Amino acid sequence: MPINLKVYAPAGCSVRSIKNKNFFFKSRCSITYIKNDEPSVEKGFVISRGQTEKSVDGDQWEFYWL
Repeated sequence: MPINLKVYAPAGCSVRSIKNKNFFFKSRCSITYIKNDEPSVEKGFVISRGQTEKSVDGDQWEFYWL
């Protein structure tokens, strides 16, 4: 199933991957990203389907579900 999600990363961050995860019948997406000033350190977080924003390490992320 394709992931119909557009991720708007904050300045200074780049998305590496978006993967669909199913936890106990709930659809979620795992976002892996890097901070551009530390490209060798991958970080990540999980969002629920329909979530439109999230604050991670002081950075504001936005999501648009298609």
